[in-house]
Amino acid sequence: MIPFPNRFRGHVNQGLTGFRRFRLWSCQSGCRYDESGDSARRDPVFLIPTRTEFMRFPIPSALTAIAVCFLTGSPAIAQDAEFPTAEDLASLGLEKRWSNQAVLDVSRDVVIHVSNDENLIYVVSSGGVLTTFDAENGKKLWAAQTGVADEPSTPAVSNKDLVMLISGPVVHAFQKFTGEKLIEFRIKGSPSAPPVMGDGVFYVAIGNGALYAYSTNVLEHEYRYGELPDNVALPHLWRYICGEEVRFAPVLGDEAVAVVTDAGNLHSVNTTGLHKGRTRFQVVLNRPASGPPGIAVNQSSSSVLTVTGDNQVYSFDLLRGVMEWTYPMGRNMTKMPLIVGDQAYVASSDGSLTQFNRNTSSLNYGRPTEIPQYSAPNLIGAGIEDVQIDQSIQDALGGKPGVRIANVVPGGPAALAGLRSGDILRSVETVNIPSVDVAQEVMQTLPLRVARSIEVIRVDAGMHLHDVILSDPDGKNAAPAVVIGKVQRDTVAFIGGIQEGDLLTHVGDAAVTSVDDANRLIAAAAPGAVTVKVRREGEELSVDLPLNATDVNGPIRNKDLKLRIPIQKWDVGGMQSVCAVGRFSVFGIDQARRLVAFDRKDSTVRGRAPVLGYKVHLNNYKTDQVYLVSESGEVVCLREIGPTVRMPDLSALSQKAKVTKISVKVDDPVDLAGTVLCEVELADGSTEEISASVKGVIRTIHVREGQEVSVGDPLFQIFDDQFATYHQKPQDQPVDVELQDDNAVNDMPADPDGFNN
Repeated sequence: MIPFPNRFRGHVNQGLTGFRRFRLWSCQSGCRYDESGDSARRDPVFLIPTRTEFMRFPIPSALTAIAVCFLTGSPAIAQDAEFPTAEDLASLGLEKRWSNQAVLDVSRDVVIHVSNDENLIYVVSSGGVLTTFDAENGKKLWAAQTGVADEPSTPAVSNKDLVMLISGPVVHAFQKFTGEKLIEFRIKGSPSAPPVMGDGVFYVAIGNGALYAYSTNVLEHEYRYGELPDNVALPHLWRYICGEEVRFAPVLGDEAVAVVTDAGNLHSVNTTGLHKGRTRFQVVLNRPASGPPGIAVNQSSSSVLTVTGDNQVYSFDLLRGVMEWTYPMGRNMTKMPLIVGDQAYVASSDGSLTQFNRNTSSLNYGRPTEIPQYSAPNLIGAGIEDVQIDQSIQDALGGKPGVRIANVVPGGPAALAGLRSGDILRSVETVNIPSVDVAQEVMQTLPLRVARSIEVIRVDAGMHLHDVILSDPDGKNAAPAVVIGKVQRDTVAFIGGIQEGDLLTHVGDAAVTSVDDANRLIAAAAPGAVTVKVRREGEELSVDLPLNATDVNGPIRNKDLKLRIPIQKWDVGGMQSVCAVGRFSVFGIDQARRLVAFDRKDSTVRGRAPVLGYKVHLNNYKTDQVYLVSESGEVVCLREIGPTVRMPDLSALSQKAKVTKISVKVDDPVDLAGTVLCEVELADGSTEEISASVKGVIRTIHVREGQEVSVGDPLFQIFDDQFATYHQKPQDQPVDVELQDDNAVNDMPADPDGFNN
C-alpha cells in the first residue's frame, strides 16, 4: 500500500519526505496556453496512466540515472534541426553564441513553451519538465518536473529571485538560479491566461473574470510548513472581479496591473497603497482585444499597448487612463506588441511588421516610423557649394544670397522637384539660404511628405538636354553623350540656330558627357556669353549664347519650385514572428521559416537564413539576443557580432568618395578613445579620416584602397563581445570591465559558441 500525506493541499508534507507520491490515473480536459496568452483547445484525455512525479525528496541513484537517460534522449535524436552556416549568420550580422539541449523525452515529448528574462532561459516540455539555462553562456543550470505529462501549463515567468509556472491548477515555483522548489500550491481554478510576476507577488486570471494577487512569501511558508502564516487568513492578497473573460496575460507596471477582456474593456488595478486591488480606471474599447497587451516603462509612468478586433492599435497611460495615441492598422493583429525604448513593433496576421514611433517629441509620434527615401547628399539628393552671386544678377533679381547646386542625383527629391546643376538656391519657404551650413540645417528640419516652396536663380538657354549612350554601328565604342531635345521659341538657343536632335559636345572649351556637366558649365558662364559646339549630321557647329540678367525675359531669372522629400513607412511583409530587437537590426522569422534581419533604422533587409528545424519562436523583448528552439529541445543563442562602420555623409557636394588608405587589418584592436580605420578622398579633393570609438577588434574589412564608396556602404565590421543589452531593465545590465578599461588585456574568446555543458 502506498502511503499518502494526511493533509493534501497541492504539496508534500515535509514530515513525509521518505515517501514518494504516485498519480495512479488522471482525467483532464482543458487548454494549453501559448506564449502569447492564447489558449488552444485540446480533446479530452481520459484515464491516462501516470508517471512518477519527481518531488523534492531523495531518489535512489540507480533510479536517478534511469530517469536522466530517459528524459534527455540521445544527442543524435535531439540535434535534428539544420542550422545555418557561419557565413549565413554573418550575412545577418549574427554569430552563434552557444547551444544546449533541454531535458525531455524526445521519443514522445516536444517543447511547448520558451520564455526568458535578462538572466535565464526557460524551456517547458509537454512532459512537464522545466529546464533552465544561463542566458549568457548557455550552461544548463537545473531541470525539474512540474506536474504530469500532457497537463496544460503556462509559460514560465520570473522575477529577480523566483521562476514559476502553473501546471493544471497547481503553481510550481523555484529559486531560479538553484532550482530549489519553494512553492507548490493549488489555486482556486484553472488559469484563463498566463500569470505575470512582480517582486514578491504574482497575478493570475482565474475562471470567468477574476484577477488574483498572491504573495510568494505566503505561499512559500505554506509549502514549507503546510499552513499559512499565523497572521494570514487567505492565501491571496486580494481579488479583483471584472466579470469578463481574460484570455491574455496581465501586464505589470510600477503601481498598477492591467488586463484586457473579451468584453472589450481595459482594466487598470492598483497594486500599491491603501487602494490596492481596486480599480484605478476602466477603458471601454470599441472591440475586444485581439492579442496580448504590451507594456512600456516611461520616465514617469507606463504605457499599455493593446490591439483590438477592429484592427486598431491603442496606447494608454497605465496610471492615468489617458489614451496617448491610436492608429488604424486596417489589418488583423493577434500577437503582443514588442516595445523597445521609443519604438514599438506590431505584427499583423497577414505577415506585415510595422515599427511605431513612441518618441513624444517627434512630429510622427504614435504613427508608423517614416523613413526618408533619400539621405545624401544633403537629404535631397543634390550636391551644394557656396557661391558668390554676380552683382549684376543681384541687382536684377534681388539681393538675396544663395548656394549653388553642384550636381543632382537622378531620381532624388531635388531631381523630382526640377532642380538642375548650376541653379542657385536662395530660400526654402521663407528662410534665406546664405551658406552651405544653413542649407544643411534647414533641409534636416524639412517636414517629410510636405511640398515646400523653394526659390532658385536659373540660367536657362531654352533647350532641353538628355543623357544618351552613343556607339558605332557595330555596337562598339559606346560612350555617354548629350543630345538636345525640344528648343523653346524666342530663347537664346532658338535665336542662335540650335535645333532639336543636335549633339552637344562642348560648352566653352570643356567637353561635356552629361546633362549635369552641361547645365553647370552654362550656369557658370553667366552673366556674359558662352560658345557651345554641337554636331549636326556629322558637321560641327559653334553657337554663341548671350547670358545676360538685364535682358527682358532673358535666360537668367528667378524660378519657384516645390521640394518634397518622399517617405516610406517602416513596414515589412511576409513575417511570421519577431525574435528580438538588436542594437542595429530587427530579427524575425518569415513565412518561409527563414531567419531575417532588417535594419532597425530603415527596414532594409540585411540577410536571410533558413531555420526550418526551429519551430518554437521566442518573442524576446527583454534582451537583444536571438533564441532558436527546436521541438526536440535544442536551444541556440545568437548574438550580433558588433557594429558595422558605414561610409558617413561627409560632403555637401557628393555621396561618393574614394578610399585612399586603410589603416587597420583584421584582428587589430579598436579602442574607446578612437581608432582611425581609413582615409577617404571627397568630391572636392579633400581627405577625411574615418574612425571608431568602441572596444573590440576588427572582424571584417569590406573595402580596399582605391575603391569608390557611397554614403551608407559598409566599410568595417567590429567584434565588440558585449553582454546582452537589457531593453526593459538597462540599470541592471552588467558592465564588462574589459570593454570599459583601456588598460585591460584584450582577450576576445576564440570560440564564443563553445559553451555546451
